[in-house]
Amino acid sequence: MVSPDIFLIGAAKAGTTTIANWMGENPNIALSKIKEPNYFSTDIEVNNFSSEFNAISPSLPESYWLKEELEIVHQDFVKDQNRYDRLFEHAIPGQKLAECSTSYFWSTNAAEEVKRASPKGKISIILRNPVDRAWSHYRMARKYGLVSGSFLEELEKDSSAKSLWGQSHNFYHLSLYSKSLKRWMQHYDADQLRVDIYEVFFENPQNSWNDVCQFWGVTDNPVFGEIKNHESQDPQSPILNRLILRLKLKRLTNFLPRRLYVFLKNSLFRKDSEQLSYENRKKAMKYFTDDIRELEPLVGRSLSLWT
Repeated sequence: MVSPDIFLIGAAKAGTTTIANWMGENPNIALSKIKEPNYFSTDIEVNNFSSEFNAISPSLPESYWLKEELEIVHQDFVKDQNRYDRLFEHAIPGQKLAECSTSYFWSTNAAEEVKRASPKGKISIILRNPVDRAWSHYRMARKYGLVSGSFLEELEKDSSAKSLWGQSHNFYHLSLYSKSLKRWMQHYDADQLRVDIYEVFFENPQNSWNDVCQFWGVTDNPVFGEIKNHESQDPQSPILNRLILRLKLKRLTNFLPRRLYVFLKNSLFRKDSEQLSYENRKKAMKYFTDDIRELEPLVGRSLSLWT
């Protein structure tokens, strides 16, 4: 079985897509063809995914695996070892193998499974202000019509729901970092596990990238492009977007003329991004204050920049 050298495991909505893009441009790194294969999250039950989750993130068709050379795609839930191995067929001698499954930070099984498969692997984690992470996640869910309540309403609702990947929204649970970090620290020592803070990392992206490349044991390369966290547009009507999702109307956009597609998109979404108010930010932060206190000694630094 393939034993990757580098795992970027989260947090979700914390710049991992940008870093994965940089990985893909580094000649010393062979990034898995599926950026997030989620192979080692063995506690994720694909058969239990909600219909809404499957509509947003459908499984790859069987035809994908029949191709001689696999295409680059964002995500799937790979369960077969041979298929997982195929994700690195393009690697050439001397390259470090890497993948970027954010579910590994959430999963209760992944740390042990990754350690068993790659005992010498390097684990990278990037943590973002938990309110900003949850807000970004909420906006994405609202974009697809998965929620229609306010941010605070949905955060409260999610905080009392069980955390299930592919079923619950996890606005709240994915912004709780300390328990997940402890789990990974039980399996990997400090010289194999690196934690970066999003707000610091992207303040000087090139220097941060150089540092993390050194940690991975690869030569750095110039970074490029905008920092993307899959930030979402804000819908005019979440209910209408939910209807589009349920009726699977989005697939019809592939057959629309470009002008009509742009017109409909502009009609569905607001032109200006909605900002989280200071008051709502303060109220949301109360959900995460205790976890931040528990996290600070684990990362060995003050996190007052969040609070």
